[in-house]
Amino acid sequence: RAPADGGGGLGGKRTPRALMYDADGGAPFERASRTRDGIAIWTRASSASAAKEILAEVTFPDTPRDALWRAVCDVERYREFVPFVKRCDVVRRSTIVSGAPTGASAAWVYNEVKPPVASARDYTIKIESTTSPDASVPHVSSWSVDDSEGPGPRRGIVRLTQNSGRWELRSAGRDGRGTALTYRVLTDPGASLPGWLIDIANQNSVPDVLRAFKKRAESGLYEREDFERENAAKLAFRGVGWGASRSWRGVGDASASAFPGSEGIGIGIGIGIGTPEWLSAR
Repeated sequence: RAPADGGGGLGGKRTPRALMYDADGGAPFERASRTRDGIAIWTRASSASAAKEILAEVTFPDTPRDALWRAVCDVERYREFVPFVKRCDVVRRSTIVSGAPTGASAAWVYNEVKPPVASARDYTIKIESTTSPDASVPHVSSWSVDDSEGPGPRRGIVRLTQNSGRWELRSAGRDGRGTALTYRVLTDPGASLPGWLIDIANQNSVPDVLRAFKKRAESGLYEREDFERENAAKLAFRGVGWGASRSWRGVGDASASAFPGSEGIGIGIGIGIGTPEWLSAR
């Protein structure tokens, strides 16, 4: 993306505008606002929606990329921490994404949301994600509507036909311990809502969504879950080894008593923070 300055105004006067040209070759984004905590909001018109496409950029200097990525991937629990999400069900998962690099995966997710200016909406999206151990390569997650999976339309809920977007997470900050985040979304809640009202609602809600993911990543939840999972695995391994050594002694295997305590060897190897469970399980 390349920033540029544009101009325009009344009476021949030029008013500087901050513009950003995206790699997709489309129309430039125009900066709409910047929050006090550094979230820059850019917008551009789209032929696919009455609403404008939104792109948000921010650097969280004290939020590790992998922690924030785990929050992004925690789709089954979005209703716990993401604004407006009322239901989020993973319908199907796949570890094979055609033409994608190693570390790629896909999931079809059904969502029910309550937007700030409309009644309940729902949709099923296909999410494609790629990760890399290289800190210079971003973690990327993109999505778009895919009605080939998930439940059909429900009475009393408006089915969305336009909802697409993308996350990009790069290591940033001192010693790479922070995250440079780019988030873009194009959605149209449908019905007869005017485009300007949708734009205002989207521009105001996106910063709240990003803050919610930051808060989740910094909550310590995932570290606690890793610790509990590791301890449970240790206890399980220790129990298996102890039972096995007793059975060996019972049948007179002298080698079992030659190395007391050996049943605990190897506990915890390979256990720790890794790929989020919902990604690796597909």
